Amino acid sequence: MRFVLDNFPLKKVINIILFLLIIFDIYICFYHLGKAPLDNWDEAWYGEVTKQMLKSHNFIIPMWNGMPFFEKPPLYMWLSAFFSIFLRLSEFSIRFTSAVSGILILTGVIYWVNKKFGIIPSIAAFATLALNNLFIWRVRSGNLDALTAFFVFISFFLILWKSKKRFVFLGLCFALLYLTKGSFVFFPMSIFIIHELLFRRKMLLKDWLNYILLAFIAVVIPGIWLFIGYKMAGQLFVNSYLFNSDQGEIGFNLHNFKWDYVLYTYYSLQRRYFYILILGLILMLRKLKQPVCFLILIFPISLLIFLSFAEKSNNWYLVPITPFFSMIIAYALYEIIIFLRNNILVKSLILIVILILSYKTYTINILPIINTTSAAGEAASGKYLDRHANPNDIIVRLDDLYPSTIYYSNRIVYSSLPAYKTGGIQISSDDLKQKVRSKNQRWIVGSRSAVKDFVSQFPNFSYKLIYINGQETIAKMY
Repeated sequence: MRFVLDNFPLKKVINIILFLLIIFDIYICFYHLGKAPLDNWDEAWYGEVTKQMLKSHNFIIPMWNGMPFFEKPPLYMWLSAFFSIFLRLSEFSIRFTSAVSGILILTGVIYWVNKKFGIIPSIAAFATLALNNLFIWRVRSGNLDALTAFFVFISFFLILWKSKKRFVFLGLCFALLYLTKGSFVFFPMSIFIIHELLFRRKMLLKDWLNYILLAFIAVVIPGIWLFIGYKMAGQLFVNSYLFNSDQGEIGFNLHNFKWDYVLYTYYSLQRRYFYILILGLILMLRKLKQPVCFLILIFPISLLIFLSFAEKSNNWYLVPITPFFSMIIAYALYEIIIFLRNNILVKSLILIVILILSYKTYTINILPIINTTSAAGEAASGKYLDRHANPNDIIVRLDDLYPSTIYYSNRIVYSSLPAYKTGGIQISSDDLKQKVRSKNQRWIVGSRSAVKDFVSQFPNFSYKLIYINGQETIAKMY
């Protein structure tokens, strides 16, 4: 399934095009990467955990806001801490792992597609992934999704690899994926098992020792971390990561079907490529008995179906399968070109359409991501508090935008809203008022209207209002 290029100059031109695509990819992933402040929620969470690791040199028990952080496994934070040693801790270093993961995925996609289907489909694969706003948003963010997508993408090649070494590397891949996203590892692991049963069933008995080796590596590597964590923090550490590390994010309910994830796919492909994706799915179904086509189909379809019954609806759950969408689109264009007998006019027309759509997508969808200023207000108020609040002062926000404030203020931060009851980092409105009356709470942060409404309830108190960045207001109570 590839175009034969016997003309060396043509091969050289293709290599130049691929090189330029990679350069553009690096630009999209890295340009202004450290410009925007860390965003609420997850990005500032992982940034703060990374900061605490570097401060305490405790890389086993993640800490956040003065308490253990058992929400997610630590691999992303470990990598962020490692890069921060050389790049210094910053927005750039916290996002660096995601950006590198995105570049590696894109490089793998365009080179693999070019090898199998040719340069025009490869350009289309690049256009539908490097300009996929959902994919690039997470690649440019200090989140787990791009690194998760990288391990899922690598597992695709490892499953197809015919070498005996595949078992060792798959075990390592699954171990690292667990240390990144917890139980999500069962997604590629299940696909691997299905692949072995369908396409290598005659080798199952012969390779039984290799399967044990794979399982051993996949279990022992995270198991060492879990054991050390158990010794340091007790049974709660193990229970949290083995049974509750996903915090119930993706519950499955057969009565909860929704079209949300299909729509997310539709819009992330800028609508126009979605129909080519459907064509590619139909065409590739004809070759379902081929392991490559089977895997390219089962990765996105299985997760898309599962998510459609999930209780939550978050578009970033699709990031690990976006590379497969681009590969399917590339295959559809390959089949179209072959059907039209490699017609140079058709290929030129397809290329022109891709370039026009790419320009529109870049200016409308990608530039806003590159130039985002999200969480600028919370970052500015956090930096002010870092300079002016006492080290032991506790900050209270009158909303739930506390992760960025925690990171930039270097203080313990609580959140207060009318519906909250006191517990954890939440404090009820009544308890907050009592703390202010007893002069145990000095700093209140939130929107201008929320802070003004709050301090107006204390007419006999002295306070100072500090207006930050046109968005945030800080009240210092006396």
